[in-house]
Order: sequence, then C-alpha cells, then structure tokens
Amino acid sequence: MSENDINLVKIITFAWLLFWAFLSGKNIIFKRYYSAYLVIIINFLFFGVPLLLDLVIGEPKYDFFRGLDNLRVAVRDETTFLVYCLYIAIVPVVLWYNGIPKDKESHGRLLINNQTFWVNLIGFSNRYKLGKQFKLLMILIGYFLLFLPVIVWSFSPNPGLYITYGAKGAGLLSEEEYNFHQLIHLSSLLSLSGMITVILLQKNKNLSLMNLYFWASVIIPTSITIWLNGKRHIVAFIIFALIITFLLKKAFNRVKLLALLLGLLLVFGIFSYSYQTSLVRGIDTKQMYEISRFDYGRDHLLKLSIYSELNPDKFKILDHRLQTVYHALVLYIPRFLWPGKPIPYDYKKYVAAASFNISPKDVLLGITGTWLGESLSNFGWVGAFIGPITIALICRFGDSTKNNFLIIFTSFIALYLLLLSLGSVFRFLIIWLILLLREYYQKKYKKYKGYKI
Repeated sequence: MSENDINLVKIITFAWLLFWAFLSGKNIIFKRYYSAYLVIIINFLFFGVPLLLDLVIGEPKYDFFRGLDNLRVAVRDETTFLVYCLYIAIVPVVLWYNGIPKDKESHGRLLINNQTFWVNLIGFSNRYKLGKQFKLLMILIGYFLLFLPVIVWSFSPNPGLYITYGAKGAGLLSEEEYNFHQLIHLSSLLSLSGMITVILLQKNKNLSLMNLYFWASVIIPTSITIWLNGKRHIVAFIIFALIITFLLKKAFNRVKLLALLLGLLLVFGIFSYSYQTSLVRGIDTKQMYEISRFDYGRDHLLKLSIYSELNPDKFKILDHRLQTVYHALVLYIPRFLWPGKPIPYDYKKYVAAASFNISPKDVLLGITGTWLGESLSNFGWVGAFIGPITIALICRFGDSTKNNFLIIFTSFIALYLLLLSLGSVFRFLIIWLILLLREYYQKKYKKYKGYKI
C-alpha cells in the first residue's frame, strides 16, 4: 500500500471510532448513562486518537529506549496496521450491541441522591430512608477510606522515603519497600470509594465551592494520596470518579460539569508535563511527544500482540496459550497450600520481555498492557472476539442490576480491563463477581419469596 492509502485507512478508522464516541457521549449527556458508552469513548481516546496524531504530528519512532527492536518492527508492519484498524473498528460495535442491558427503559436511569445510594449498596429496598445515625456511620467509613493511604504509609519500613514524590518511578525503593508500596497502591484505589461515598452522602447545597471546610476535608487527604501513590493514573481515576459522581448526583448543570471536566483535564495535562520533565523523569522536551504516546497510547501494545500472532516464528509474547489467565487464577493461592506454585507474572512483564527481547525474569518494570492484546496472546485469533465481548458482558451484567454502587464499580472494572492487563484488575474482578452474584441471588430470592410449594 502507498502512504496515501495508509493515511486514508487511518482517517476512515478514526472517523468511525469518532462516530461511535459521539453517539455514546450524546446518550450519556441527553439520555442515560451506561458503562459501555464510557468504554466506547475511552477506547476512542486511547486507540483512535493515536491515528490522528500519526497524521498531524507524525508516527513515534520509539527510539528513546535501547532494545525496543521488536516493538519498532511491530508498529511499522503494514499487515499489523490493517489488522489493528479492523480490530479497533469492531470493538465499539461489540460494546454497543452487547454491553447495553436489554430492558433499556428499566435500567440505566442513575438518579442517585444521598438517601438511596447506600440503600442500594446494603441491599435494602429504595423505599426506605437512611437514618441519620447510619448515614453518619457511612460518612465516617468514607473518611476512613479517604485517609487509609496515610494510615498505611505510617507503617512503611521507610516513611521518610516518600518525602520525594514518585519514589517508585524514580527507582528509589528496595525490594522490601517496593512490596510494601503495593499496599499503598491498593489503599489509594480504595480511597477513591471513600471520596465517592463522602461526596454522594452530602446534600447538593453542601457541594458549593464556597463550602471550604468540606472541600478541604476531601482535597487534603486526596492530595496526600496522589503524592504517596506517585503515579499519574491515580490522578486520572480521581478525575473520572469526581466527574461520574457529579454526573450521577446531578449536583451541577451540564455547563458547569463540562467546565469542571475541561478544567480538571487541563490540570492533569500540566501535572503530566511536570511529571515527565521535572517531578520524576527529567525527560527532554523534544522527547515529550514520543514518551507521551508510549505512556498514554495503547495502539503500540495492541500492534505488538497482533504482530506476534502474525509472525510466531519471530517472537512470542507468551510461552503458551492461557498463560496469564492461569497465572491470574493461581496468584492468590497461598504458598503454604501449594509449595511448588510457579512464579506468576503479569502480562505487562511478558510485553516488556517481548519488546526488549529478554527473559521475563530479567524485567524489572513491566510495560502496561491491555486486555484487548492480552486476549489475543492467550486465545489466539479467537481472542479478537473474546477481548471486547468480555468487557461488553461485564458492562451489561453490571448495569442490569440497577444497583448504582455496582454500576459505578462496573465502569471502573471495564476501564481497567480496556487500559490495563488482567492481572492488574483480577482482585477487583473477583470482588465485582461476588457482588454481582449476591445481587442476582437477592433478586431471585425476592421473586419467589412468599410463594408456597
């Protein structure tokens, strides 16, 4: 194919993804919220926008690291590019027609207020009101989760290390400190639920920007959480949590919510630029574009998985099929129950090993993967269907519960799978599955309650 033909394919694919993202955004704003709509929009941003950037700015060379030969070959391969465009073009269609609950009129109307949200969470009927004491207890639990990273940090083997922002990213952690930092990372994610809880249980009039005491009680621990976590993705998730909470709570009108979203995205852009150039990495400004594409884009990761399937004789990401799925399943089995348990590696370790052409055992820091690519490596070409349909069914089953807490949780799970690997989300996926089964069991119990056999 000529360069003009390749550019035409990029334009058509970008326009196709933009069309579905526009439909999803329109439905969220003017009709109702579904998790699949949000996933379609994020899919466009992380897999579609890079196509436009290739045309406007240029394709990244990925020459900032030595040894990324396999990755560079994969992103420049013509057949891989065509399969990539076809794959990501199918994703929004699968999500749209399989990720929305069948009964649209009875699902998706997320009208959350401070009296009904936690009623859904604990499983009572919506017709009951929360008592003041119970509401106060929930707020206290919310603040506990909000401050949980600070509490965990106090038990760190070297608390003073966190005076430096991004200690993990800067490679300042020993093995013991690195393992403990995983607890801080987990507590940072749990603090998001605390922030959502505290905001949702407030009356809308208390959410005024002039209520300095309330916002200080939220912003201060959240800022400390961002500092302790030291990664940019926690900032992105906080922005998402704030916007989705305000959207569901209807605390602001559409104009104010849009202005808030744009303002937060601007702040995130400034923060990300500072993170790259001075806070943690100290990257030269000339390399900012390529580094940003490497960090935020997921196109190169998916192309690497596709190229591996097209050319198994050159390199393979996994040693065998279902490898990372098996590792995710056995990860939480204690070693005292299974002394010979193999060392489980996340997919990001295998992606890094394939990119640098080294052994997974020699990988110190992995490259963030995506379930769309991981499903290809685990299931072969059938994975091109399994990847998006898995996310779609999670959205469909989660949203069909009509449980507002579970719907928000579903959105997080779906985005995690789209942008990260299975190992990164598996523990939350187990919790989500338990809550889902509990919800369906309660509905089935209520359906047959009162009937004699």
